[in-house]
Formats: sequence, structure tokens, C-alpha cells
Amino acid sequence: MKLTRIFLLLAASMAVLVACNDQPQSTSDAPVEPAQLAEAGRLIQMYCVSCHAPHGNSEDRIAPPMLAIKNHYYENGMSREDFVKSFTEFVLNPTEETSKMPGALEKFGLMPKLGMEQTQLETIAGALFDQDIQDAGWLDQWIAAVSGQPASKEELTEVQRGKRVAMSTKAILGKNLLGAISERGTANAVEFCNERAIFLTDSMSADQHVPVKRVSDQPRNPGNLANATELEYIAYAKSKLAEGQEPAPKVHNIDGRAIGYYPIVTNKMCMQCHGAPETQILAETMHRIDSLYPQDLAKGYGENELRGIWVVEIPGE
Repeated sequence: MKLTRIFLLLAASMAVLVACNDQPQSTSDAPVEPAQLAEAGRLIQMYCVSCHAPHGNSEDRIAPPMLAIKNHYYENGMSREDFVKSFTEFVLNPTEETSKMPGALEKFGLMPKLGMEQTQLETIAGALFDQDIQDAGWLDQWIAAVSGQPASKEELTEVQRGKRVAMSTKAILGKNLLGAISERGTANAVEFCNERAIFLTDSMSADQHVPVKRVSDQPRNPGNLANATELEYIAYAKSKLAEGQEPAPKVHNIDGRAIGYYPIVTNKMCMQCHGAPETQILAETMHRIDSLYPQDLAKGYGENELRGIWVVEIPGE
């Protein structure tokens, strides 16, 4: 009996040691500086938390929490450099083949491209590696701890400033749309788009004190039809995608205002409402679209095609 008890204690101790060794250790030779941590926190709030929130139960989730992502992309003994590389490469170009989360892929589907810059992803990944995010309140504590730190001193270009506005707006719309799909199904989520999408876009415009809108050459809502200048950028973006290249955002000076154009590219999830009728768009969803949008032009898309663009009046420095 005594030997059995000793064996069980040893086994439990080994289990604890293994569990501890499965977590990345914060022993990097080049840890993230406080200003970079502050910037990583801002980026996570802008791009990640709307879908990958640390709080909430599994039934309400529309994507895995950041802790699960960290644990799946970290392999025992992995260096900080390799973790950052693995994380960044996937988020830059998400594919089923390179995903390390088969369960999340089956439950939530493949995440869309976020249009983030590589340096932004490296900042986030480095901070995730260095920081302990076991506690569900990790982000609140993290932001509070670095709240006095300035953002990275790197000056943002006009394109980058406008992109922040566009991506913040996209994050809010995406969070609400995915939540509507999860709670009510695709067909009922069409009503969310009809009733809330423009309202949320306008709200984000007011919150950021910057005019922002979505337009298209094939709008679902006629009010989102692109004008002549916007159509020029749409034609450029489509040509780049047809060549297998990523269209670069552009800035035009119009009446003394800097106006930025940012592409919106379709992914697999978009096909539920914007793909081929009857095969990708189910009959019930088709009925809702046709009844709410009698002038709809936004069906028949394939993946990785230009759905429309963000148009942002770029804020000053």
C-alpha cells in the first residue's frame, strides 16, 4: 500500500512537470518592450478580441479563445522565434493545411484573411509568447499594466491610419455578424445585415470621428453603389486578384481630403450569402435576401474575389 501511494505521488508530480513544460517560458533574449506590449494590446483589441474573446462559454463562441490558440501553436521546447513565425504565417494566409487547430476548424470554419501587416502580427505573437494568459482576465490586466505606455513611436502613414479605421469597423461588423449567424442561423442573419450593418458602420464612423463606408460595383443595398472614382480602384483591385496578387490600398486626394480605399475580399464564409444561388446559398437564405433586397446584385461570387471596398476619410496624425 505504501509503495502504491509513493508511485501515485510520483506520477502526479510527473504530470505536473509535463504540464508545466508544455507552456512557453518567458526567457526570451529579446522580450517585448513596454511600448510594444501596449501596441500589442491595442492590436489585439482592434483585430482579435471581437472573435477570440478570453471571456464567454463554449456555446456562445464564434472562434477559439486566445489561450487555446497559444497552446496549439506552441510546441514543447519551441523558441520564441519559431512561435512567432508559425503564428504569423498562418494568420497572414489562413489555410486548412497549415492550421494547427483541427477541432476549431471543424467547429468554426477557417478564419478569413484579416489584412494585417506582418509586423503587427509579429508584435502580437511575441507578446502572446512572453505573457501568461492563463487567467481569463489576462487582457484586462495586461492593458491596465501598460496603460501609461505610449504606442510604438513608429509614425503611421496615411494608408496605415486609414487602415486602422477600416479594420476596427470590420472587426465590429464581423463580431456582430458571426454572432447573429451563430445564434440565429444564416437565413435570419440576413435581417441583421439589413437592419444593423449600416447603423454599426455609422456608429464606428462617429466613434472614430472619421467618415467610413463600404461600397461595391455589385451592391446588395443600392445605397452602397460605388462612385466613379471608387469604381476605378475596384477595377484595379480586381485585376490584381485575377493575377494572383494582393491589391494594395490606395489614397486619393479629393477636394483637399485624403481618402483611402481598402479591398474587401470574399472567403468561404461569405459564400453562404454571396455565393452561387441554390448550391452555396440555401433556399431559405435566398428567400430572405430576395425579400429584403429586391435590387440585390451581390450573388454569384467565388472565394478570394473582390466583394467591395472600404472608403475612409483618413484622420490626421
